[in-house]
Amino acid sequence: MKFIPESKLQGAAMPRMLAEFRANVVGQLVTQVGYVEISGEPYPALLLQNGMELVVQQDDECNGPGTITGWKADGSDEVCLCHTSIRR
Repeated sequence: MKFIPESKLQGAAMPRMLAEFRANVVGQLVTQVGYVEISGEPYPALLLQNGMELVVQQDDECNGPGTITGWKADGSDEVCLCHTSIRR
């Protein structure tokens, strides 16, 4: 797997969103893996040692990439890596 250089990601907010996500996730240990219920549906999730829950979501039709959304139960942080495209 090769990470895409930030300069190739489309969207003016992408550098900020990526920095916020990294600040909350990089270096954290996964303490629990399972599913969380959102609107009556189960979603795969990871719980990190800092209390951040990472929830994996797909696009509306569940046929491609979507977002990884993270939040803390106390509502202090909410970050996500949304779907983007690559500049050619």
